[in-house]
Amino acid sequence: MTRGRLAWRVWRPGGFDDSDLVVQDSEFGQAPQGTRLPHLLYVGTIARFTLSGSRLGGGAQGHLVKSRARMSELRNNRLVDGPGGQAAYELEFPNGGMVTVVGDVIGQSAGSSNPVLVSYGVEGYGAWPHGVVFSDNTLVNEGSRAAVFLRVRPATPPVALQVTGNRLFGPGDPGAASALQGNTQLPLSALPTPRP
Repeated sequence: MTRGRLAWRVWRPGGFDDSDLVVQDSEFGQAPQGTRLPHLLYVGTIARFTLSGSRLGGGAQGHLVKSRARMSELRNNRLVDGPGGQAAYELEFPNGGMVTVVGDVIGQSAGSSNPVLVSYGVEGYGAWPHGVVFSDNTLVNEGSRAAVFLRVRPATPPVALQVTGNRLFGPGDPGAASALQGNTQLPLSALPTPRP
């Protein structure tokens, strides 16, 4: 378990299929420029990853969080790239898995190298169950170009999606949040002050 304030770290447990990583009440920031893996938090192919009560920001071309875990659960975090941040995805689950993202603030800076905030399954699905619960989150696109707030790669059979009660601020395509219940999209000017 990782607790407290952390400077930049990459965590890549890989090859330990029964591993369980829990990160709570932590801070990751200011990814170094010019490194091979500039993700702030990179989780390898493990059984379960949990992130709660933490703050991540200040990306540099990599992602704020990239998880290949079979089960990933993120609750009540502030995942905001911030002024000057250049993260690609804010969250990426490249091989799918059972993913729960609830109560998080997810923000993309104007300097992002990628218009997608949250990506799921983009590198192909692993041989384990897949599903997404994505609820009660606030997603913010600070840029002027259109974002994709939640991208889910098509699969056969389709990935089970429960995408409800999310608030999307700024220009863009809701993606997988477009056809599901209780999600609202508003202009960036409607974001409360102070910002979440």
